Amino acid sequence: FLSLILIFHSLLQVIFIKYNLLTVLIALHHYIFYIPMLFLIPPCMTRNNVRKFLRMNLCIIIPMCTLGFIQAISPRNAWINQTAAGDQIGEAFGVNETIARSSGTFNFVLPYSVWCGVAAAMIVGEWLQPKSKRCFQSTGFLLANSLAICVATVTSGSRTAVFVVGLAFVGGLISTVVTRNLGLVVRFSA
Repeated sequence: FLSLILIFHSLLQVIFIKYNLLTVLIALHHYIFYIPMLFLIPPCMTRNNVRKFLRMNLCIIIPMCTLGFIQAISPRNAWINQTAAGDQIGEAFGVNETIARSSGTFNFVLPYSVWCGVAAAMIVGEWLQPKSKRCFQSTGFLLANSLAICVATVTSGSRTAVFVVGLAFVGGLISTVVTRNLGLVVRFSA
């Protein structure tokens, strides 16, 4: 759906702003690629594949958030705040002269913010599942993941991270209200 909105938005830019059509098409090719995936992935992914994907990603959340937290409390010129591009020490993107913004294993803050949103969405999705259908039946593990993603989001120094994680939680709340499942509302609000 978002791909279609982007295509429409791009066409409006060509018509009203007089952008070069070739430039717009080159920029859109990344987004157009996802449209066929909407129809190809569901028949290819089994429930078992999805569970393996979720288990792997839920296991990564706590170490990744720990790395982000360590980056946030470390000075900008610390070795942990250097990127793979080989930035000079102290050139990390920061909140101010002394505080670096967390980027986890990514080379910039924006992909880390998107990852925080996706991780929060996976956590919310797990909370909304009945305990018997969750990838991990341990409530403590899911609670630790929830706490880790909240701490990582707050310490990231990124408004985008706060927005997308908040959006994931609001989406979970809306789904509980729309389904009118009282048990789901109680589970989510806990």
